[in-house]
Amino acid sequence: MALADTLNSIDDLKQQADALRPIAPDRLNKLNQKLRLDWNYNSNAIEGNTLTLSETKMLLVHGLHMGNKLGRHYEEIELHNEVLLTLEDLVRRDEPITEVLIRNLHHQLMGNTYFVSAVDTLGNTVNVKGRPGEYKDRANGVNRIINGREVFVPFRSPDEVRIEMPELVQWFREEELKKELHPITLAAIFHYRFVTLHPFDDGNGRMSRILMNMILMRAGFAPAIIRVDERPQYISALALAQDGGTIEPFIELVAQDAKRSMELLIKAASGESIEDPDDLDKEIELLKRKLQKPENAPIYYSNNEYKALWQKGIKEFLLRADEKLQKFDGLFRRKTAKFLLNSDNTIREFIDSIIHNLAFEGTYAIDYYFSEYQDQVNGFDLRTTIFIEIKDLKYSLKYSVDTTTFFSKDFKYDALLTDQDIENLSQNVANDVLKAIKTHTGQNS
Repeated sequence: MALADTLNSIDDLKQQADALRPIAPDRLNKLNQKLRLDWNYNSNAIEGNTLTLSETKMLLVHGLHMGNKLGRHYEEIELHNEVLLTLEDLVRRDEPITEVLIRNLHHQLMGNTYFVSAVDTLGNTVNVKGRPGEYKDRANGVNRIINGREVFVPFRSPDEVRIEMPELVQWFREEELKKELHPITLAAIFHYRFVTLHPFDDGNGRMSRILMNMILMRAGFAPAIIRVDERPQYISALALAQDGGTIEPFIELVAQDAKRSMELLIKAASGESIEDPDDLDKEIELLKRKLQKPENAPIYYSNNEYKALWQKGIKEFLLRADEKLQKFDGLFRRKTAKFLLNSDNTIREFIDSIIHNLAFEGTYAIDYYFSEYQDQVNGFDLRTTIFIEIKDLKYSLKYSVDTTTFFSKDFKYDALLTDQDIENLSQNVANDVLKAIKTHTGQNS
């Protein structure tokens, strides 16, 4: 399709869209959300941002940082989204495009602090602090392959920028008033001239697309969202025009992307679904991603995982503590061990029974009764209790000697007892029993 035919078809779409205005608020809100999401994702991805479309949606809709990406990449998406919200307000208020507005939008886009690569006087590449909202103060350019060789192609110098930016803005304002150029053509040429100037030290590509779409939106068109998968054609079409060739392929690319958005606008205004055919899969994936637990989030375990907890940690601790407590048997006339819910079993049978019949939650206890200390003068009884409490989000271990609790601690389910933990804890139980005996017999110094 020739460019003129594409522009005519877009004009037809605009007439259809205008006939459907005003668009119902709920439909307009859905349309704007979808356009912002696609614009945020694609425009940043073109510049190398690594967030996926799903991760971008999780960030903007739910405020979640999914994926292990550079912090600046999340910040770029959030800042860009704020600019798009500002842009909608500027268009509603019919704010004119001025140099001040452009610099303010750049400041909002880049944030207060960012860094750019530069070459120092010794030819070394260094990172320097960026200048948000200010025109560049050093030369910049891009490496391009020309005739099989990589060549550094400079953009306009800082001095040229200060002369040509006012000229560009004035040219646009005159052309907008004359209405001789189709808005698509005017917006595309503005983009081409702006990005060729490259007036800022960074963010020029995103700014050129923002300003291009502000021009389209001011004229009543939907934004032309250049997709990341179109990047090769996008760069090639720009390079062709910058090298002195025709700009028509670039305008055609912009027109096709604007046409796609206009068709989306009409569907939304008509009450039709504007979701992509595979959006159901995307939404389900987003829900799954949202369910992924961040670090330190509560962990809910299944019955089988509770059993593994007993087998890998608690069982060994109880057996080792029981082994150490057997050493005190000769000091008392009797020792009995009573198990909550399982009074007649041995300790190993008690533990195996718990593992076999484990409920999701419960409190389990082993009571050791040491009766009649074998001293005619200082006869006494001693009781030691070990408690295990299983909860949804954590498990607890506690032990007491007589009426004094010596240890009580909650554990996360992803923090199983290590062999060293088991040895230390079981040894501490025995040590505290020994201290209690010495206290009863007056042997503590």
